[in-house]
Order: sequence, then structure tokens, then C-alpha cells
Amino acid sequence: MRRLKALCILPVALMLLSCAPSLVPVSVPGGIADVKAGSLTLTKEGVSVSVYADAWRYDPMDVGSAFTPFLVAVSNNTAQDIAIHEDSIFMYDENNVQYGVVPAEAVDRAIVPAYGYYPPMVFWGGGYSEWTHWGIGWSPSYAHERYASDVVPLAFRFGPITAGARVHGFVYLQRLSSSVGRVRIVITPLTVTGEAVSFTFPFVFEP
Repeated sequence: MRRLKALCILPVALMLLSCAPSLVPVSVPGGIADVKAGSLTLTKEGVSVSVYADAWRYDPMDVGSAFTPFLVAVSNNTAQDIAIHEDSIFMYDENNVQYGVVPAEAVDRAIVPAYGYYPPMVFWGGGYSEWTHWGIGWSPSYAHERYASDVVPLAFRFGPITAGARVHGFVYLQRLSSSVGRVRIVITPLTVTGEAVSFTFPFVFEP
């Protein structure tokens, strides 16, 4: 009965997520804002950084219910290496409250069930089973296997970005307050000499 209730609640949850406010990029001098893609691209001193809001379309779908995922793409078009670490990225709301990066492994543990009959699948209960009808069930092969989510494989890999290389992936930040109207993402890559290059990406919530 508990599983049946969960299956009934899932479509409602997905509908509510689809109706949630979206983060829209704000145009800034020298930046390229793509409202349809929800992205903002800035370039400084040969380094190009793009931030995409509301880009999570992977498993599990409810990552955005507890965290704030952004897709970040960095192109190092310089002749020297740069580096982006977890403390190179912060988010600030309109009240200047600071939100930090949450490691992908911690997000994965918080969102994904450790064990269980997941995901549900349609099956035919004939043959060796006493059931003889179509239905929704949980395959025994999943009974003792951890659900393989996309959280860690799609995460941004922090560390050095060599000259001429491009890195992209999801950065998971602490969950925003529901009362926030606008935010800004600040990304500060470091050069091999320790020089910091700061990028600020403003976004606003729209219904």
C-alpha cells in the first residue's frame, strides 16, 4: 500500500516541479544571455564560463527539491593552466546570504535511496509466478542493488583545467530559500600564478 501511494504521488510531484518558478539569466555588459536555454556566458582574459540554470533533467529528478544544481561549462582559451575548486564557486541571494557548493557524493547520498526495489517496472506475472496479470512491480534483480543515479557522473570535476581544455558538469549548491527573487553565481578561477579572475552571473526567478 505504501508503494502504491508513492506511485500515485510521483505524477503530482512532477507536475508541481514543472510549475515551479524558473531562473532566468540577466543581461550584463559583455555577456551573452540565452533566456530559452537559461544560460549566461561571460569571457574574461581568455577564459569563457557559461552557467545554465534549471538544466537538471536527469535521475533522480528531485535533486532540485533539496539542492540548487547549475550546469557550468568552462573553456580555458589561454596558454596557461587555470584551476576551479569547490571554494571557487558561491551563490548569493538578494539579501547577500551566501550558499556554498555541496559535494556531489553528499548530494547523491541525500537524494538516492541506498537500497530497495527501484526503479518500478511493468511486468507480466505469468510462468513461474502465481500472478497472472499485468501490473507495476519491482524486479528482484534490483532488490540488493544501489540505484545508479546521474548525480556523481554528471558532476563538475573540480581542479586544474589545462590550457586549451574545456570542462563542464553540474555544480550542486545549497538549496535557495523559497522567498528569494534573484540570485548571483560568482565563479573565480585561479591561474597558475595565483591570480584570480572573477565572473558574476545574475539570475532572477520568473513564474
